[in-house]
Amino acid sequence: MNFLLKGQQSAVSMIQQAGFPVACIADVDMVMVELGRGSPVDMVVVDANDAGEGEIRAMRRVVGRLALIDDLALRRVEAEVIINGAIYAEELPYQPTPGMMLLLGQRYALLREAFASEPMRTFPPAVRRILITLGGSDTWNLTPRLVEWTRAECERMEVDVVIGPFYSNAAEIESARPARLLPDPPDMRMLMLAADLAVTGGGQTTYELAATATPALGIQVGADQKRNLEALDNAGVLLHLGKADDPDLESRYRNGLRRLLQARGRRERMGRTGRALVDGRGAERVAEVILECCGKETARS
Repeated sequence: MNFLLKGQQSAVSMIQQAGFPVACIADVDMVMVELGRGSPVDMVVVDANDAGEGEIRAMRRVVGRLALIDDLALRRVEAEVIINGAIYAEELPYQPTPGMMLLLGQRYALLREAFASEPMRTFPPAVRRILITLGGSDTWNLTPRLVEWTRAECERMEVDVVIGPFYSNAAEIESARPARLLPDPPDMRMLMLAADLAVTGGGQTTYELAATATPALGIQVGADQKRNLEALDNAGVLLHLGKADDPDLESRYRNGLRRLLQARGRRERMGRTGRALVDGRGAERVAEVILECCGKETARS
């Protein structure tokens, strides 16, 4: 498996550290060059949100088989496989072409292999450790405030704060009230399992927390996260608190935190519901479909 990436050097380094070949590309012409090197490519998996229609058509002409990770369903595309692991994915207006396979919903959430393991989770009467993790960046400079608000409600509790690879406010976070700062930690699953409660943005981390049966407070830090947080809240997996720039976020956060701190039964229901919805085997299911698709095409050619 090779990666072709438009992105920052830190993202390239992450892929290299995981042991995969990676090449930086600027446009579709460079993609075509890379695809033409080495052994023939059976299928290209494309982040459709970062690729234009012209790029998708060009890759399809060269390779023939595409799997698209498409979170938005804003356009009709030709591909063998469409992947969207969001809990609300089946509600989106996809326009499948004949023979296209739609892999939609949290059963296909693309999580790392470790998240498939059954979590050894307990739900103690009192919350002892809280994990704060907003994703790869903190555009709203929200993390320092979350640490302050958390400490205002539970001074003696252990607080772990994840510093993502694209954070620019690490110094301000360090000056906040006492917490354990964890710059880009290598094992998020173990951190989640160590926590009794988490505070999260509304992206992919919500599914990792669900897979580890970690009850959570969710805050919308990206424009595309509202629907995800609302659906997970409705399913009973987390408590959706609103947007990062809501003027009343502090009161909503502190009220929500107090409610969960005082409700062991609710935390347990949230954790068990999350694990029942997200078993961590989404990537395995997607890989099986892609391999089957390539095998069928090979058999016919």
